[in-house]
Amino acid sequence: MGYEAYVIKYSTRVTFAKGCLRDLDVLGMRSSQKGFRGHFESLVHNAQLFRLGRQRSWRWTSLNSLLKGYQSKSIHPSEWAHFPQHLLHSWGGGILPDDFDPSMPDSTSVLSSELSNWYQKVREDLAEKLQLAYPAVLESPVAPELEVSTAEAAFDLAAVVFSCASCLKATYHLGTALVGWDNILAHICSSKLGSSKWHGTLHWSEKGHASALALMELVGKDPRTTTAEDMDKLDARFFCGNCEYTDFTGVQWKKALKWRECLTHVLYCVKPGHDDNPQTWLLLSEEATQHADEVDIAELEIGRDLVYFPNLFTRYFERPNTMFQTLSKEEIIWKLR
Repeated sequence: MGYEAYVIKYSTRVTFAKGCLRDLDVLGMRSSQKGFRGHFESLVHNAQLFRLGRQRSWRWTSLNSLLKGYQSKSIHPSEWAHFPQHLLHSWGGGILPDDFDPSMPDSTSVLSSELSNWYQKVREDLAEKLQLAYPAVLESPVAPELEVSTAEAAFDLAAVVFSCASCLKATYHLGTALVGWDNILAHICSSKLGSSKWHGTLHWSEKGHASALALMELVGKDPRTTTAEDMDKLDARFFCGNCEYTDFTGVQWKKALKWRECLTHVLYCVKPGHDDNPQTWLLLSEEATQHADEVDIAELEIGRDLVYFPNLFTRYFERPNTMFQTLSKEEIIWKLR
């Protein structure tokens, strides 16, 4: 093929390509792009609706099938409070003893009394431990509004602190400082059943008791009559006098703790060298406490220095000119006065 024929052949292709490029330029105009964009968006939206409709229909079908299967195997709600009558004789005593009496009362009628008896048994067992560890509180007068016996009223006092041995040995800290009967009972009911019979792992905490007395002395409360609820309503904040933290920027700071968190702190999260010095607590002023309430940061701390959960860290800073300016020990003491 000669040079002329080569030029004619490929010039035709170039002309055709230019025509295609011209059409592409038209498609590439902004108005055309908007038109195609709306078209494709409608297609995608319709496809999404179709997929969601099929998925929703499939889920309803699965739930209906599961519900029908459950209903076919379950008993009528009117019989939930009673043992199924057809099981009394069908299994030949495999479940029920031979001396089972079908006329026994319903479980709902005896559950309340059974729980009350169990609560009373737990309180009596813990009261014996309390009498051995802290007899002074049983001999002192208690608040007149506590209409229970002296030993049982002591469980609501802020100075009575119990600890769970299982929580102290493990990596759990929720049961390290239990103050108040509601707090004790909640921990017992959330524990797993074992040889300890729930409350068998609870023991008197001398360290927690000493810290509670020190905290009440700082806020001017009488430990003989001050309850845990009274301290909760006070909402005071404290610094641990033995702990100081430094973050990755080199800024030193302290944790502003509530009174229950102080007890957990002294029992659970002790930094190296913490027990070498006598425990001291610093009370924040009203201004500092108000500032602490405003800048509380709820976040988790990872590592062995976990103090409590939820962990409320309060970094008390002054910011006059620099981004962060920490307070010296003398300045903190001056502000706490």
